[in-house]
Amino acid sequence: MAWKTLSVVALGALLVAGNAAAADSEGPICPDSPKDKWVKPEAVTAMLSKIIDKEFELGLDKGCYEAEVVINEQTMIDIYVDPVTMQIVHIRSNGAEDS
Repeated sequence: MAWKTLSVVALGALLVAGNAAAADSEGPICPDSPKDKWVKPEAVTAMLSKIIDKEFELGLDKGCYEAEVVINEQTMIDIYVDPVTMQIVHIRSNGAEDS
């Protein structure tokens, strides 16, 4: 699938459409996999930079890479990326429950 840059509106639409392969939970979202199988964070940053038109901070959460995208003062979106496949597996807004 060819990704195009996602605007703030597109990110919001994905969120509203319920683009969540995994529900918010206390446990991991991404499957447990050996760290030597993980792609480098730079590769995830490069991939996300091609599809997100906002600055973001990459970290780790729930067994995934997590990109925190600040939309404005009231809105933040977290994008969870599988560390092995680099697939986006979950998108969560700051209004959603999280552990």
